[in-house]
Amino acid sequence: MSYSFALAAQMTTTDTPEGAQERVVHTPAGILAITAMPGGGIRLAQSKDGGKTFPYAEIDDTIGTVGKIAVWWSLDTPGDTSYVLYVAVIETDADDVLITDIFGDLSDADAVVGPDIAWRFAWNTVFSGASLATTNVCLSMTMARDGTLYVAFDGDGGTEKGFYEQTSGSGVSDWGWTSRSDPTEGADLFFLAPGFAADQKDVLMLFWDRSADEISRKVYDNSGDSWAETSISTGMVDQTTLVVSNQWAFCVRHSDSKLVLVAWNSFNLTTSDFHAWEIDESAITALTDLVSNTGGTGDVCGAAITIDQSTDELTVFMFGKDDGSQAYVVGGTGGDVGVYQMTSTDAGATWSAQVEVLPTLSPLGLRGIWASKSVPDGETPQVGFSSIGSSGVGGSLFVTYEEAAGGGGGAVAYAA
Repeated sequence: MSYSFALAAQMTTTDTPEGAQERVVHTPAGILAITAMPGGGIRLAQSKDGGKTFPYAEIDDTIGTVGKIAVWWSLDTPGDTSYVLYVAVIETDADDVLITDIFGDLSDADAVVGPDIAWRFAWNTVFSGASLATTNVCLSMTMARDGTLYVAFDGDGGTEKGFYEQTSGSGVSDWGWTSRSDPTEGADLFFLAPGFAADQKDVLMLFWDRSADEISRKVYDNSGDSWAETSISTGMVDQTTLVVSNQWAFCVRHSDSKLVLVAWNSFNLTTSDFHAWEIDESAITALTDLVSNTGGTGDVCGAAITIDQSTDELTVFMFGKDDGSQAYVVGGTGGDVGVYQMTSTDAGATWSAQVEVLPTLSPLGLRGIWASKSVPDGETPQVGFSSIGSSGVGGSLFVTYEEAAGGGGGAVAYAA
């Protein structure tokens, strides 16, 4: 393989709580990376060359310290054609949950951050609190199939939390929000996703109950403002996200209206399994495990997934070899692990062998891993990660890769 790396933003180790403070979306206008800035503000960076470089960037410093970022690319909602990127944050200086959308035509392959694509420098307030934090927090958002936005958050480990529906307004300046029945339970993890029921306002939540070691599906009935919960799997032991994150990820498959979820059942154990499921309102179906009983040190971890909607090919990224032969140093700088991918062309019935995306480079201190939930038709899925360099100061990096001519390797460069 050949590799190239592009630095999206510098970050300190304290800027990666609860899943790493960066998000990436693969749009027709290029790859967009959203990153929390040390000391406050949020950065939008754009790559026009598949992630090799991010020369176009803009910082919105009208907001303070960002404790958590959530994004939703409208095209990840089945049936949408609006090409809108929504960004929500937990802002801890004023203790607000805020939301905006990115200005510009993201369907335009020639659009550039700066003259064509930009922050609005205007944020809409979903919730005003008093104790929102940067650790032990969770934030998620989605867009239902009728275009309604939803935001769920736990801002401080169980006290200031909620689930809000956008019930009025047509844009950032006049969105109005209504508190709905709250499915969050305190100090847990969750993802919101569009639903597939007849009522297009209904949505789904994937929920990781950290105290019960269980992942479940929660179905929101908008007309009744109620939730129904069904277990997906027990024995799911989460790992502190200050060590590595995320340990689970999902994407939306449009062709048959399913969510595809991947999740590790444990970390740093020789019996760790990397499970997969397909999920909708009526069924939860286990797919073939990507990894079973890692063996060795058991140090395989991290999860990111993306789908090519034109072919339904799934690509999953992770840290470490599936035989457990690489060591991830808990509490250290990440240890000697590389980044690997596995693919499925048959909806998770079978998975390819691991392919090395990033070789072992111990100074990186790999911590967070992230990918766009989907890629434009026929484009190569890419993966990004956050790191803690050997100096204790890390960066958000984006990995691009392609098979070298003749199948040989390529020189490796690292920007930090």
